[in-house]
Amino acid sequence: MITSPRLATFPPLLKNNNSKTNNKSSPSLKITSVSTSENITAVLTSNGSLYTWGATYGNDVLGHGGIRFQPLPKQVGSVVRAVSIACAKEHSVLLVACVYPTKKEVMDAV
Repeated sequence: MITSPRLATFPPLLKNNNSKTNNKSSPSLKITSVSTSENITAVLTSNGSLYTWGATYGNDVLGHGGIRFQPLPKQVGSVVRAVSIACAKEHSVLLVACVYPTKKEVMDAV
């Protein structure tokens, strides 16, 4: 039996982790770019975040500290202002915008 298509949700983006909001939906992020290869999938969001998942033989291909298998989308925490992504079988290339620290960030680091 053929059923009508349904909208696929992206769990990390739509899940509301703050239980104090009385189930109000969190601000939605738009997916701006998707790149896939034989084993890797990467997604960029409108705020410049990167989510990756898949399987790889090499270390740090997914950006999760040596994890070689990630079955669900997981945010790569060290990525900010991502602009474009390209995935191949055993590597990923990420283009990021220039980010200059603010005076407050520099002073906090001292």
